[in-house]
Amino acid sequence: MPRPMLEANAVYTCCRCRETLELAKNFYRTTSELYSDTGYMPVCKNCFTKIVDIYSMKYGSQREAMKRACMAFDIYYSDEIFDAVEDDEAFIGKYLKRMNMTQYRKKTFDNSLDEGINIAGVMYDKKARNLRDKILAAEKEDQKREAELDPADIKKWGAGFAKEDYAEMNRHYTMLKSANPRADGNQENYIMDCCRIKMHQLKASREGRLDDFQKMTDLYTKTYKAGNLKSVGDGAVAEDFTYGVTAETIEKYTPAEYYKNRELYRDFDDIGKYAERHIFRPLKNIIFGTRDKDPDYHVIEEEPVGGDEDE
Repeated sequence: MPRPMLEANAVYTCCRCRETLELAKNFYRTTSELYSDTGYMPVCKNCFTKIVDIYSMKYGSQREAMKRACMAFDIYYSDEIFDAVEDDEAFIGKYLKRMNMTQYRKKTFDNSLDEGINIAGVMYDKKARNLRDKILAAEKEDQKREAELDPADIKKWGAGFAKEDYAEMNRHYTMLKSANPRADGNQENYIMDCCRIKMHQLKASREGRLDDFQKMTDLYTKTYKAGNLKSVGDGAVAEDFTYGVTAETIEKYTPAEYYKNRELYRDFDDIGKYAERHIFRPLKNIIFGTRDKDPDYHVIEEEPVGGDEDE
């Protein structure tokens, strides 16, 4: 990018010391896109020297200090150039002056990273940058997947599972709850544990980890028995459970119209009998003048005796 055309005596305010100084005399030139508005660094020469001195005390090395300053201000760093000016007291100015040479003018600290640079014992190079990019991409992908998860599933099962893991645990939970609708608090914990174990068991099976699959199978069996959980088939439902609870379970998981023995649950709560006795029968008597009586609860009228009738 071409440098901007500035007035001969243009002034600029240092962002560190806040002094307003003549730009060309008191600021170092730079070709970094970060400072393309002026073509000069945002700190004056004195402040830049002080910054390098601070880094020198921190790292105990002028070379490391210069590397760190170049990183901070997006300046190309080269050991070869530094070696040529290191013994000069004014090595900072000498080094930055060389940055204006044709072969370095278009280079920034990105080029130093591409070439590989060691700063305070940490190696920065293309490989490290690619690894960092991969890590950042993986983190973004994890955040994206987490955003797609149902908060209710995370609250119920805990964080750290994939979407398909939550789905599998929810499916198994529905099955166990349908078989154990009256599970107490302790059995509920065993049901939750069984669901987690089942999920890991299926993952081991898909991934071909037979040893882990066997371990999960054994653990599932022990947990299932310890919780005294039941696996109830259709034929045993009516025997093991309260009548109303069984009908409720059927309606929730297998609606009665699809159940095998439909007549068994047609009027499981006796609402039909109640309506016939207390609604339809009285209405019929009122509308049609009939005298239909309750088939179970009614007073039987005695037949009149023949000698007592009026002549």
